Amino acid sequence: MEGNNRLSTQGRHHHRECREVKAVGKDILELNVILMYAPLILSGFLNTLVMTVSGIGLGLVLGAALAFAEVLGPKPSKLLLVQLHTLLGGFPLLVLLLLVFYGLPALGLQLPPLPTAVLAIGVRYATYQSQMFRSTIEAVGSTRLETAYASGMDKLTAFRSVVSSQALRLSVPGLTVSHARSLM
Repeated sequence: MEGNNRLSTQGRHHHRECREVKAVGKDILELNVILMYAPLILSGFLNTLVMTVSGIGLGLVLGAALAFAEVLGPKPSKLLLVQLHTLLGGFPLLVLLLLVFYGLPALGLQLPPLPTAVLAIGVRYATYQSQMFRSTIEAVGSTRLETAYASGMDKLTAFRSVVSSQALRLSVPGLTVSHARSLM
């Protein structure tokens, strides 16, 4: 008899908790609650937008620099950049955020949270963009480079005048897809 009484007490307690949860859920959908938290939600949305756009911009610049360094650089730098891409591209973004957020102060560099997040997002994005830029640079072909060299251009001028413009044109589809995917 005592066991049944205890069960019914637990059942009533559970039923009361369910009613409280339903009441809380009902309050969440009320307009006054939504309006009360609207400034926080808007602030979070704007911060996310700033971090995303800034991180993508930083990633594009870093990715292009890494790709040109990988294509134009000496063999040891190419190997180092491939290892860097493998290492950084393998970390989930959350782990990279934690490493940058807590690792930089351990190295003596204290940044505010927003630039730290932009740096982590930019580095993560740069690892992927560098490989996309590298492949488009290689897709331009060596015959165009040889033609530029034959016309008297040095290596840097040939890349700037001939290869980079054509590689940029080839990279547009990949850039749009990766930007759309990163915004989702």
